[in-house]
Amino acid sequence: MTVAEMPAASTHLAMTLAADALLPPGGIAVWLLLPAVGLAAGALGGALGIGGGLIIIPVLLLTQPDLFGVGSLHVFKLAALITTVVVSVPAAIRHRRARVLTPELLRSAIPAALVGAIGGVLLASLFSGPQTRILQQIFGVFLLLVVASNVALGRLMSRNAANPHIAETPANPRSWRHGLLVGGPAGLIGGLLGVGGGVWAVPLQYLGLRMPLRTAIANSAMLIVFVGLASVPAQAWAVWRMPELSVAAGIALAVWIAPGAVLGGWFGAALTHRLPVEWLRAGFHVLLAASGLRLLIG
Repeated sequence: MTVAEMPAASTHLAMTLAADALLPPGGIAVWLLLPAVGLAAGALGGALGIGGGLIIIPVLLLTQPDLFGVGSLHVFKLAALITTVVVSVPAAIRHRRARVLTPELLRSAIPAALVGAIGGVLLASLFSGPQTRILQQIFGVFLLLVVASNVALGRLMSRNAANPHIAETPANPRSWRHGLLVGGPAGLIGGLLGVGGGVWAVPLQYLGLRMPLRTAIANSAMLIVFVGLASVPAQAWAVWRMPELSVAAGIALAVWIAPGAVLGGWFGAALTHRLPVEWLRAGFHVLLAASGLRLLIG
């Protein structure tokens, strides 16, 4: 190779390495699956107000459990967290412009969520290699708890609608304890399992602090952004420390998943006003429960 040919050869090598890094293993079947998973996660998230990680991670675990070896869950978490940030930031901005956030709560909830998120990632990193199976079982139990909590929340909302005297009373939580109680566990769940933490933050605000549901969802969306921003670098560091895994693999998955999730989010928001969301939610709960049982029993 001559000196004149070296720049062209270097450019070709760099492009080849970049292409390899952005093409997950598994061939065309996986390449087609990932955008579809992102689209489904975004659509259901937009229609039902749930985090994309609740869909992305179970689908990948059930269809491609060993895509990157026995510790694949950690790579899936990284991809889900990156996707969550991409999808949640626009939603949080919209909530802020609508002035439905509760700054008094968020001032203490966000720092608590940041600490919880990093702690959750560090805790999850203890389950590496073959022990990742334990974390997978924890995820299965979590999915079952999500279904149970959502069913209970739906029943309570129906009861409140049928009894106007049980009204939502907007809370003004000035105590830092409220923020710790909302943000800490939400961050811990997000960092541990890669699912955002809204499944904790929304019911607690609505049931415990008597906040309007719209406000609870808005505060949760803002928390999810910060949970993601804290969890992504921490999760990347945790994956980097596992010699059998690659941070680039998680980024590559996110590159394939996130665009579909963004597109699906717009469709999902429209579906909310066109489809019977109660039936959609019921079907989703059945699938979520089946996924949780499958992950739990293996």
